[in-house]
Amino acid sequence: IGLDFDGVIRNWDTSEPIAGAREAINLFREYGYKVLIHTCNRVEWVERWLNDHDIRFDSIWNGIGKPTCVIYVDNRGYRYRGEWEHEQLEILKILETEGR
Repeated sequence: IGLDFDGVIRNWDTSEPIAGAREAINLFREYGYKVLIHTCNRVEWVERWLNDHDIRFDSIWNGIGKPTCVIYVDNRGYRYRGEWEHEQLEILKILETEGR
């Protein structure tokens, strides 16, 4: 399971853990899933932050490209469902409300 760090685990504004993130990650790991944290931040800083907040994980990725995961959780993602005719309109709606 790939989880984005900022905006999914760590609150951008407060630098505190997002409510429920620790518990969700623990649940995924209890079910036997590996949890990969995806970030553009320095790995050492993210690892220290996660440990300071008692958030367990299996690995941290900040490399080039996209890591291989069964599912990605990202606060800025959009799930493509295979129909561009419909998707483009939905994406434009999101862009209008979220800003450019």
